[in-house]
Order: sequence, then structure tokens, then C-alpha cells
Amino acid sequence: MGGKNCQCFFRSDVASDERPDMLGQMRVPSATDDVTFLAYLNRQRSRGSIQLNDEDRYTVPTIHLNFFSDPDNKDIEAVKYAVKAAGELIKTEVFQNIGMYQTFGPDDPSDDASIEEYVRTNTVSGDHFYWNL
Repeated sequence: MGGKNCQCFFRSDVASDERPDMLGQMRVPSATDDVTFLAYLNRQRSRGSIQLNDEDRYTVPTIHLNFFSDPDNKDIEAVKYAVKAAGELIKTEVFQNIGMYQTFGPDDPSDDASIEEYVRTNTVSGDHFYWNL
């Protein structure tokens, strides 16, 4: 397989206390020169639900993830913070010296509305859903 993976916990500017609320991950596959930045919201405020559709254990439940449904919008703000941080990181001298540049992300990384649209459109769950039948 190969490649490198680096992780760090960090605190967004909307964290409710001194504990880190985000996990950052940088992946560098060995077969390419690409670098991928990922951010995980570790202490989300939004709550989803699971609905059982009938009594048959083989029937798949309905899962409502409810991303970014917290009333104070702290979850979306934390993830936007991570996207901005990744954009700033790639502008540093270290990354510029090795020829790194952004290939995808918000249409306008300096515009808050563009970042929010990008986050809402591209956020996925990192959970692995499974059940034992």
C-alpha cells in the first residue's frame, strides 16, 4: 500500500471549551503527488435519528443524519474553520516550495458563503453502518 498519513487534534474557533473538537488528517498516497486534507468534527452538537420501519430485523432502518441541524450553527462553523485552515496551510512556504496547489474546494476560499456551500454539499459521514443479522 504505502503512503503517509498524519493526524492531529485541533480546536476550532467555536469550540465550547479548551478541548479539541476537530481531528485533522493529511494523506499522501505513495503512487501520486497528491495530498488530501480531511477534517472530522469530533464533538458535534447536531443530533440524528434512526427509525425502525417494522419488526422484521432484516428491514433496513431509516437513518436521518441531520448534519448541521444544531440551532446555534456551531457545527457548520467548526467545519468551515477547518476548510479555511487547510486553505491557509497550503499557502505556506513549505507547501509552496514543493509545488502544492489547491485543485478543488470552495469556489472562492475567501468567501464565507462559498465555503459554507462547499461544506454543506461535500460533507459525508465517517461512521460505518453495519448490523449483525
